[in-house]
Amino acid sequence: MAARADKESSQPSVSRVLSQRAQHHGLVSGLTGQNAAFSMAARLAVRWVAAHMMAGTHLPVEAVELIMTAAFLPASAAVPPPGECTDPDAPETTIVG
Repeated sequence: MAARADKESSQPSVSRVLSQRAQHHGLVSGLTGQNAAFSMAARLAVRWVAAHMMAGTHLPVEAVELIMTAAFLPASAAVPPPGECTDPDAPETTIVG
């Protein structure tokens, strides 16, 4: 019974998951609006991952889409803005490109 309670406490809350999915959707749809080729490139990458039987369990579709965003965003966008996803205690790093 204790193992089940530990497993449930390690699961993210529904509101957090929905918030992250909304942020992801906003990022992907915004990038699609800026660059029409992103949509087809992301779909092709998702199909490639699925064809190699890595989709779902090994690599979520959202992760493939985020990997594809790296090819379409400028290098200055590589540093995430401070927020709940970043660790405020971590030392700041700069990406030299």
